[in-house]
Amino acid sequence: MEQYQEALRRCLAQCRVVRDCEQEKRRALLSRDLSRIDVMLKCQQAEMMKLSSLEQKRMEAQAAAGYGGMTGEQMLAALRAQPEKAQPVYELLCELREVAAEISLLNESAQKLAKGSLHMLEQAASRAAAEQSGTYRPGARARADYPSGTSFAESI
Repeated sequence: MEQYQEALRRCLAQCRVVRDCEQEKRRALLSRDLSRIDVMLKCQQAEMMKLSSLEQKRMEAQAAAGYGGMTGEQMLAALRAQPEKAQPVYELLCELREVAAEISLLNESAQKLAKGSLHMLEQAASRAAAEQSGTYRPGARARADYPSGTSFAESI
């Protein structure tokens, strides 16, 4: 059971790193600095791969402890008769849930920011294309070889 608790602690620590990456990704999106956004996305991807590896080790430790295939709630129910083992697992699982909820909220916020920025860029690009291709566009002037005003040679 000690190996399982240690695996939970490592997952929790890595989840905190992922949460920090999510916060930094959100700040990068707000700054609209593309190189910073790119760096943060790569960092986040690397941290998620580490978390995936730790999660695999956690599942192996859980199976070795005799609780393979169970959810956290099922494990706690099975450990009710042993409160000295259940309490630390309960506390770690609660912390993991809290950090996971924070990550989810930050990710949702970052996605909204990214979609909003993308929408603004699409609108700006479509306006720029319309200005370049339209016959009547803002700032357009009559060509110099055609005098403006009237097509008659003399005014009466």
